[in-house]
This record gives sequence, C-alpha cells and structure tokens, in this order.
Amino acid sequence: MRRESFRVLRRRRLDEADQIALCKRIDSEGLSVRKTEQAVRSILRRDAGGGEPETIPFPAASDKQPATEMTNHVRSLQDQLRNLLGMKVEIRLSGEQSGKIVIPFHSNDEFEHLVRQFRRAAA
Repeated sequence: MRRESFRVLRRRRLDEADQIALCKRIDSEGLSVRKTEQAVRSILRRDAGGGEPETIPFPAASDKQPATEMTNHVRSLQDQLRNLLGMKVEIRLSGEQSGKIVIPFHSNDEFEHLVRQFRRAAA
C-alpha cells in the first residue's frame, strides 16, 4: 500500500464513504500521491457542484511576524562563543526570549573538539 497516498486523504475533508472508496482505489490501482490528489480534487469538485474545491489559504508573506532583531548584547555573546569554541557559532532568535544556537561541524574531529570544549566548560 502507498502510505503517502493515504496521507493525502487525512489532509482533505472527504466524507467517510468517499474516503473508503478512494482507499480501495489507491490499494487496487496503486495510485501515486499525485494521482490520489487529483482523485480527491475531482471528488471535491463533484461535491461542490463542479466548481473549484474549497481551499485553505496560506498567510501572505506580510502576515508573518518579523524576525526578532539581534541586539548588540546577543551579537557580543555570539562572538564570545566563536572565540571560545574556535568554531562558527550562529544565534538565531525566534522571539523575545527564545531562539537557537547553531554550531555546524564538518568532520568527526570538529565534533569531538566541540564536545571537549563543552566538557571543559562544565567541569
């Protein structure tokens, strides 16, 4: 059975009878995700009287909240971590009081170096 095709059904608003019929069709015909999406759209059009199916609008880019700007203090902490670890460090703020510290590494040696630095700091 094609799990991806069945996942398409969970995202759409079909009644139970249509879902069961389409599941049987997916199983018997081995429908791809694209073919399943097309089948769902045709069922939704049929139920809507031939028009376009109801869609869920995506928020416009202007609706997104702007990323929190990095303060000089956070920038200073980022630089201190870079100097302390000897590696690239990026602080990504996602809100007033939340974010991520990203420290990429490109080899096992760099990763081990990073772990040693953390262990030294914790001791």
